[in-house]
Amino acid sequence: MNFCTTDFGRSYLYFRTDGTDHTPRMQIDAVCRLSTQGLTRHFYLTCPCICEEMYRESGLIHEPASEFTLIAVPGEQFLMTKRFSSAAHDLRCAFRLGDAMPTHDGHNARMTELDVKLAHYPKVQAIKTYHEFRAALLENCPMNVRTRFALSDGTEVVLEYPARTVNIAHDREAWQIDAGPVLLPLCDTATGVEPGLEVEKLGTGYLVFNRADYAEAILRRAVILPEGGSTSFYDSRRNFDCCNEVFAASE
Repeated sequence: MNFCTTDFGRSYLYFRTDGTDHTPRMQIDAVCRLSTQGLTRHFYLTCPCICEEMYRESGLIHEPASEFTLIAVPGEQFLMTKRFSSAAHDLRCAFRLGDAMPTHDGHNARMTELDVKLAHYPKVQAIKTYHEFRAALLENCPMNVRTRFALSDGTEVVLEYPARTVNIAHDREAWQIDAGPVLLPLCDTATGVEPGLEVEKLGTGYLVFNRADYAEAILRRAVILPEGGSTSFYDSRRNFDCCNEVFAASE
């Protein structure tokens, strides 16, 4: 599957639960592929949403408020995160499809369906030069990025995501991409995190780069505040060699 052609603005994750008989749809923010020993696994990150009560007259937003995202392998497993103002209350729970999961009202629910539907641009063109990058930016073309690197245990990582924030210099031949949220391995080896499920190997972060062979990443984690307490923010930094490929899309 060629994810470089993915129209992320029209690509969605759908699920269904038995707690509330309905189907939520969440936009896909990024894709991560992990390949090891000839096996490739695809993981999808959804956009965030605010946690909510469904189909009431009022009182729709949960108290205390929290932000909800999913990392999913369609038809198999998912990682549910809920982020509160204090990281002490954050939830990060992995489930197989059909497992009982906790809900705000204290009753368990089960996710019974989990699917991803991708839309694609009819054509994408690889951006190789400053002038191509400049033209794509100024002509308002959507851009996708593929970033490839290897973990120390040999696992191949391929990240694919939209370039939503891009920059072009006018006084020199320079460009820069600030991309995110993206899906990233939580550590340098696929086995360095001891997960119950594969989705637990991944977290969210941002990538910043301005050349084809290097990127800087920052991952989200619980951060202790100087005045006490904690919050969830981007504080775990990594610099790494990689291969960044940028593509301009035709709608």
